[in-house]
Amino acid sequence: IELAARTIMSTQDGISKPSEYIDVAKNSKINAIAITDLDSVQSFPVFEKEAKANKIKPIYGVTLSSITTSNDIFYGYKDFNLKKAKYIVFDLETTGLSARFNEVIEFGAIVIDNGIITEHIQFFLKPSKHIPKSITDITKITDDDVKDGLSQEEGIKKIYELLNGNIGVAHNANFDINICKQNFTKYGLDISQIYCVDTLAISWFLFPDERKHNLNSLCNRFNINYTKSAAHRADYDAEVLANCWLGIINKLNKEYKIKTSEQLNDVDFKESLGKKFSYEIRMLAKNQAGIKKMFKYVSESLTTNYNNGPKFYIDKWKKDNDLLLGSGTHSSYLWEQVINGSDENILKAIAPFDYIELPPIS
Repeated sequence: IELAARTIMSTQDGISKPSEYIDVAKNSKINAIAITDLDSVQSFPVFEKEAKANKIKPIYGVTLSSITTSNDIFYGYKDFNLKKAKYIVFDLETTGLSARFNEVIEFGAIVIDNGIITEHIQFFLKPSKHIPKSITDITKITDDDVKDGLSQEEGIKKIYELLNGNIGVAHNANFDINICKQNFTKYGLDISQIYCVDTLAISWFLFPDERKHNLNSLCNRFNINYTKSAAHRADYDAEVLANCWLGIINKLNKEYKIKTSEQLNDVDFKESLGKKFSYEIRMLAKNQAGIKKMFKYVSESLTTNYNNGPKFYIDKWKKDNDLLLGSGTHSSYLWEQVINGSDENILKAIAPFDYIELPPIS
């Protein structure tokens, strides 16, 4: 059985017609085949005709571009006054992008208390392996820089002492906070009081018409000097981000009357959903009722949920006896988390699915 074939109706992604898939299935003695075009069901009429003519069981499916509707501003939440709170504005440099397979090599932080910068923090951590050249090229951090650094355990526990119970602030916090939480868990540390605010998601909200939302672009919008030759070092990035954060607090208060974390958490994020990176999921119909329901999901993704492309809201999904939801493969959120994410995120990513697809080994 083939459960994920795409036809020429998948723009720039499929090259074969339904009839060509049916010919291959027939010659290969494949009894059933699923067509799962990207955000499209236009191939179904031809697919049904060809499958029935050749006595191949047609399975009707679709690949949907999925996102969540959450604002993703907070990673762990608690109530606080934005202006008066104490923050640990921080950045990490690592040996790679994976929370599970790579290591932290530098931590930098700025402490803000009641709107005033009170402390600068920076230290290196010694990795168990040589720093890859690609990382040195970006960060300028060499093996010599970290040779006298803290051990991984000592450094991670020091980071934990700074973040635990306090409010962290990071740009693209999904990366930094998940690396922290994965390492905290590794050393048996309680992560129930780890909180972080993501300035990337706030940038999407504050500047919905802008295309770029990296740290450089954010600095430019708050007239903060960002020197590219000094960037990608934890202490420098934390310092410029701290100044951005103070500007963000003022802008939220002045233009939106947002003074608390509760108000920030409740912002209307609909306009900003199109900024989110979408991941593929697979939907298969088990029967005729399932086909009708699938048509409705596709229609919604192309109309009411359309936002910088078709969107399926996976956090709104409820298990359905007439449909099967699959994880997708190389372009799925689950497999992104398997490669780069934390154990916690992998378990959360698995939860919605009825079956898991394995990417080709090649």
